[in-house]
This record gives sequence, C-alpha cells and structure tokens, in this order.
Amino acid sequence: MRLIVCDTGPILHLHEAGLLELIKKAGKVYIPQRVDIEMASQPLLWKTDKPGWIKVEPLLPDEARQAESIFLSGLLDMGEAEAIILV
Repeated sequence: MRLIVCDTGPILHLHEAGLLELIKKAGKVYIPQRVDIEMASQPLLWKTDKPGWIKVEPLLPDEARQAESIFLSGLLDMGEAEAIILV
C-alpha cells in the first residue's frame, strides 16, 4: 500500500469540498503534528470531523530540528517543512 504524507493544503481543501475520502483511496495517509495543529485551528472542519484513518506522526528530535531549519529559511511554513521531513 502506498504511503502518503500531506501538509495542510490538500487536507484542508479536500475536506472543504467534501472529497477527503479521495486521498484515502490513494493509500495510508500521514500528517505531521504541525499539520494536525493547523487543522485544529479550523474547528468546524477538524475537531468534530477528523478522520480516524489519518495518522498523526510525530517527528524525532533531529527531524524537528531539520524542519525548523527549513522553516527559518523563510521558504516554507512549519507544516510544509515537517511534512517534507516526514517523507
């Protein structure tokens, strides 16, 4: 089975469109903790409707430092940086 790592954008917009199940059909879906936090800031979308098949994967300390370095470069936000490292 294919492993999928997402940042906030695809999860948010597919959820808003009522099509989040499409990504589930592509494989096992993982998000970093930062993406879970970003989605939780959308209370009507996530707190009451978070799918159990999306797995939140914490970064190891070294991975978290790498993600922070990417974020501090100013090129990506923290959710995107964590998703890249999680891959």
